Amino acid sequence: MRLKLTALVIAATVLGVAGVAMAGPVTIAFYRFSSSADVDSFAKVKGSKCEKKLRGGDSMGVTVGQGTNACGYRSSVVADSSSRGASLEMSASTNLTGTTPAKLRKKIYLGVAVRQSDNEGYELRILPGVQKWQVFRDAKGSGGSALFASGPCKCIRPAAGKPNDLVLRAFKEGSDVRVRVAINRKVKLNAKDTAGNQPAGRRTVLLLGAKGNASAKNAVGAFDNVAVRVPSPF
Repeated sequence: MRLKLTALVIAATVLGVAGVAMAGPVTIAFYRFSSSADVDSFAKVKGSKCEKKLRGGDSMGVTVGQGTNACGYRSSVVADSSSRGASLEMSASTNLTGTTPAKLRKKIYLGVAVRQSDNEGYELRILPGVQKWQVFRDAKGSGGSALFASGPCKCIRPAAGKPNDLVLRAFKEGSDVRVRVAINRKVKLNAKDTAGNQPAGRRTVLLLGAKGNASAKNAVGAFDNVAVRVPSPF
């Protein structure tokens, strides 16, 4: 079945791919953040006090406000409502900025999520301050989010202002889902999710927050070169 996609805001550089055969995934939207139009393509889906803005004409800045654990912004491209269990990949270059208080940095994560909705999804987080990564799986239906995989990685750049390139993929393989994670071009996870309650949300999301239930107030993250991809052919 072909994946249907709906562009909610046409502001990203959307690439025409009809009839093109490629070995790897097809990029269907790319956000350079060279203008406020790309920032406007992202809508808040998580967090009570969150602010986004264009930073220097080359990234989107996200700031966490008072009493907020995490902020999430979905891209303007989501799976069509008729698609169940859409195959989606999201990548982004992201970093904590130097304005994030030093005492916060070890508990702050940045991330991307696919197949995401209000109560389901796959989520990749990195904690630059401690050079660790985590993948959370929020199953379809009740049950809440659970750790799917995690580990240390010296490949994660811990210094504020140093970018980390993230890739999270959840592509269907028959009745299973292949979950793939790469951080700074190093593959850290390539596993099948064989459970019957696989996340089937429609959104692709950028994330900034604090681990656990702690407040992430005053954390500032930057996101650039965000891409959404689907399998080829799709």
